Amino acid sequence: ATMAAKHSGLRLFGLSGKVVILDEIHSYDAYTSALVDGLVEHLLAVGCSVIVLSATLTNRRRRELIAAAGAIEPAEMPQDYPLVTRVRTGDECADPILVKTEASPATRVQLKCESPEGPQCWSAITDAAEAGACVLVIRNTVRSAQETFRAIRGMLRAGTGVKTGLIHSRFTHLDRQKNEAEWMTLLGRDDSHRPRNGAVLVATQVVEQSVDIDADLLITDPAPVDLILQRIGRLHRHRRDFRPSGYEEPSCRVLWPDIDWSAQEKEIRNSIGPSAWVYPPFSIYQVERLLRERKSIVLPDDIRPLLEASDEVPGTLPEGAAEVKETLDRDIAKMLTCAARERWDRNVALGDTEGLKTRWGDQRTGFVVILERAPIRRSGRIEIATIDGTTHSIVPGEFSFQLAKALHECAVRAPWYLIADHLPRQDRWLAGHMEDAMVSWRNADSFQLDSPGADEASYQLSYSPTEGLTYAKKFRPPIPNHGNYDYWH
Repeated sequence: ATMAAKHSGLRLFGLSGKVVILDEIHSYDAYTSALVDGLVEHLLAVGCSVIVLSATLTNRRRRELIAAAGAIEPAEMPQDYPLVTRVRTGDECADPILVKTEASPATRVQLKCESPEGPQCWSAITDAAEAGACVLVIRNTVRSAQETFRAIRGMLRAGTGVKTGLIHSRFTHLDRQKNEAEWMTLLGRDDSHRPRNGAVLVATQVVEQSVDIDADLLITDPAPVDLILQRIGRLHRHRRDFRPSGYEEPSCRVLWPDIDWSAQEKEIRNSIGPSAWVYPPFSIYQVERLLRERKSIVLPDDIRPLLEASDEVPGTLPEGAAEVKETLDRDIAKMLTCAARERWDRNVALGDTEGLKTRWGDQRTGFVVILERAPIRRSGRIEIATIDGTTHSIVPGEFSFQLAKALHECAVRAPWYLIADHLPRQDRWLAGHMEDAMVSWRNADSFQLDSPGADEASYQLSYSPTEGLTYAKKFRPPIPNHGNYDYWH
């Protein structure tokens, strides 16, 4: 509604006069924050009431939202947590409202940072699960989560009855809904469904917020401070009469790589690993500076001090940390410029692609549609069996809403480079029902996927309801140069 997308004016008109709630607003992404500020400005202009919810809002970010609403922060702003801030239309100054909460004891979360390379970390997970604890492991990338899931399953002793699961974004919509519903039941508020023999759930950021999961022990990759606090929110979430021995108190272990912050930026990124492509390395430095030597976090008392400390830059930085800070500053400047350019009141109308430029640096993606078998052409029709158990028969060139719905339910969103080789070989009936998609089907004897032109593709794709979509790059020997450049090329 605030971006230069097709029909953005109509989208904004549809919201006019409504109460609009923006949930899970965090501080670390400058691009998305600028889009949210523009949205707040436009919503207020068309008579909306806007409610912004966040458990991890910094003072700086709150001031930006107040400014988007056309007001300023009062000189003496309370630092209570939680805190409600109100901006009335026409008022020059925001109005802080203290929240009276029921007195409850503070929760002390034990904190420990350890290397992800050593076997002690992974054995601690299996030992906890085999002792009856429900362990949540959060990795920052899908591939890391899949590898961790396989490793833990391989380390668990046979016959222990430990429940294991994996949740990430590369499942079909059907399987992801099923997995999340199952684990929200197992690790939710109701004790009667909780695994008595222990459990290990490996996940990515999809469980970071808006899911009711209660773990006895949390293992997590490093992340910005506000997101670490969000992840800790999955730990001892509900009061229970019983916790396994040794896990009566909440405990969080951060998988901390060995990073030399005086090294060059490239070396720092290599030390951080895949997380450096998910979060700015300087935010990882800030987390290490604040949490590496801490033994515990007291909730909610430490939430605001940690958030504000993570928003402050020390006067003196190691050489490498200063370099990644300069890179982040340049990226933020680009984000703000780009976000301003994407507003509908400052740009010509863009296309109508789903998710158009709503996230900074988001890589292009497409869909892998998983069928039960290869499509069958018979008597001028095409028979398509999807893995949800339904079969659809269409005439080439016609559109079927039920088929389109089934294809989306059985599709996995994947990076563009995984499907680019397949797209030119897809049948026209698919393009009429989904954009940027390829069809595939499982081999009878394995989880490997076949598809039109799969032999010529650069990646072998596989899918299982347990691990989701996986891939492996195929080895292709170089073509010898026989002196004929055209032939060799």
